[in-house]
Amino acid sequence: MGHLHGTVKGQRNYVGVGAERDWAPHATNMLPTFAPTHSHTSTRATQTTLLVALALTGCRNPGIVRRWPEKPPNCDHWYWSDQVGTFRPPKSQYDGDCGLIIEEFDHTCPWTGTGIGRRNMPAFTTFVSMICVCLIFDILLMVGVGGSEAHRPHEE
Repeated sequence: MGHLHGTVKGQRNYVGVGAERDWAPHATNMLPTFAPTHSHTSTRATQTTLLVALALTGCRNPGIVRRWPEKPPNCDHWYWSDQVGTFRPPKSQYDGDCGLIIEEFDHTCPWTGTGIGRRNMPAFTTFVSMICVCLIFDILLMVGVGGSEAHRPHEE
């Protein structure tokens, strides 16, 4: 019959390499089980929201203004932009990284590689908020808060 390696009083028993097959059911009882709990489900939902917001931020049109070599009709409040050689509406700026004029341009995001403007700002705000929420969840899970005692391995 096989034997257990590392059997010290007060510690868990782990099946050694040379142990016979009949010890396998006992070994599975010693492994910690991580059944989905409320905190794990919340973390998954938050991570999914984060990835969707990232995809929407990176793939959505940020509010690119098409080029107008002549002033558009009924747009007397538009300004000339020398960087691109076009007229642009107010609250739009030239993004040097993208080489475009973007409505309500905020910045160029290094994570998505795109300009952040009027059309993708809500997705970007959600993305940044979910990063903060995921960070808090990760810290709480590392500390051990939010897990059920029934799903944690018990010490002998």
